[in-house]
Amino acid sequence: MFANTFLGVCKQTHCRRPGETCMHRLSRLSLATVGLLYAFALTGMADEPPLKRPVARSWLSQLSDPDFKTREEATEQIFLHGRDLRPQLAEIAKTGKLEAATRAAKILREWYLQADPSDFDDLELDLEQIAKARGGMLRDQALVAGLLGEEARTRRAIAEITRLGGTIVYRSEESMAGVFGAPAAGPIDHVLLSRRWQGGDEGLRHLRRLEIVSTLYLAKGADVSREAIAQLSMDRPDLVIQVRGPVQLGIRFSSIPRGGGCEIMSVVEGTSAARAGLRERDVILELNELPIEMPNDLVEYLADYEPDDIITLTVDRGTGIEYVNVHLLGWN
Repeated sequence: MFANTFLGVCKQTHCRRPGETCMHRLSRLSLATVGLLYAFALTGMADEPPLKRPVARSWLSQLSDPDFKTREEATEQIFLHGRDLRPQLAEIAKTGKLEAATRAAKILREWYLQADPSDFDDLELDLEQIAKARGGMLRDQALVAGLLGEEARTRRAIAEITRLGGTIVYRSEESMAGVFGAPAAGPIDHVLLSRRWQGGDEGLRHLRRLEIVSTLYLAKGADVSREAIAQLSMDRPDLVIQVRGPVQLGIRFSSIPRGGGCEIMSVVEGTSAARAGLRERDVILELNELPIEMPNDLVEYLADYEPDDIITLTVDRGTGIEYVNVHLLGWN
């Protein structure tokens, strides 16, 4: 059965009998293995003549060949050189016999994990359709359950949001290196879309995938329509969408008023607030002499300012009232 076979071909002479399980054969294509094979393919393709279509098509038929070595070689050749066979592979994975279908689905999944942005959505759709079409048959092979694992989807969504100009803000300084050059799934505080956002309405689809995020800050000037935000809110009712002006102060505050003002719970390093010397437990009472009775008053007042404006905050520090000048910075 396929569960005891591997993507890759063993070169040891005593391991070439069809169906024989051997430690010399490559184990399931790990992400690292995929990267090495893909790099090898790219370096070698420049000197190779274009593949003839009949040759490529023969690989597809060989996925269910009775000979194990033939199946393995066809699988490897498709993975390295057969990216244009994606539609045919998807069809085999959805409707073909179990051996060929499982191999086809695994190839598509490995491409998905290291996909270029141009074909990522197509591959994801293919895998979703395969999981739906095959149902229990492939799930019994422990394949469909891992086709679109949450970790892979999360990593890809983070990478795409970042590539399109969005900002992923973590709850701590700790970040783990993930594939695609983006931090691995971790304790994300919120996502910020500002004037740097280049994804438009279409790019919001990545936020739908990023289920571990509960808050979206939408800064004034971000290139997204009200209609798209309304649709996102319907698709992700758990996502809190907060509209902000073009500047950020850089504090986290309590949403519960405590006798008026806005109490600072923490200050984000490198922001306007940090540079001005604002501290945890400071209570902001006024902004340019405008009273702050509720924490959200501060948010509304800041929406009227632009980057490089200077404001004066009236702050209660417990030992007395101080006036703090703040040079406002834009988001990012």
